[in-house]
Amino acid sequence: MPAGKSGNLPIEKTKLTLVCDSGLRDLRGVIEGLIKSIDKNAQIVFRPTDLLWAQTGAQILVSDNIIGAAGIVSQAVNQKFDFKELSPAAAELDFEQLSTLQAGAIKVKPLPKFPAIERDLSIIIAEPVSWADIVGAIKKRPPAELEDIRFVGIYHGRGIPTGKKSVTLTLTFRDPDGTLTHEAVDHFQADIVDSLTQSIAAELRTV
Repeated sequence: MPAGKSGNLPIEKTKLTLVCDSGLRDLRGVIEGLIKSIDKNAQIVFRPTDLLWAQTGAQILVSDNIIGAAGIVSQAVNQKFDFKELSPAAAELDFEQLSTLQAGAIKVKPLPKFPAIERDLSIIIAEPVSWADIVGAIKKRPPAELEDIRFVGIYHGRGIPTGKKSVTLTLTFRDPDGTLTHEAVDHFQADIVDSLTQSIAAELRTV
């Protein structure tokens, strides 16, 4: 906290900073790998949020505790540092929080016998709609084959109406008893889009 009249000194925290020029998805993979190397059972969530320095940002939570933030650097920051045509992704992690993570008992489960199918989905929603609202809408009636829901990014710009945003997410489908067909996944995805439309008035972004 800032120093006040009582003479209190500011609190200084050690932070771990990461920057890359290959996108938020790659940076997320690095962060997840780092945390998993400390605690293999850590539950890691990237929750969309507004950051002063980022055009697309997310809080990083481990077991519901915020340990940092990541995002795509804003145009204002790009211009200040003269990054030219780059759009770097950056993250800041609380080193003390990282150091408190402990590796618990390792949970072992059989390797999947059958391959997964991933689908990227971009939806246009009202600005106030949160990531938790999106996940909640999907989980209202998810197919049993839905294995994971991952946040990818938020876009504001050309083609997105004022007061709205485009959110991209990745859906992972897997059938433990057989190989999924793309036709089956098309059906699962259509049901999920329908649920998003009814629950949070989402529109599928096609361009």
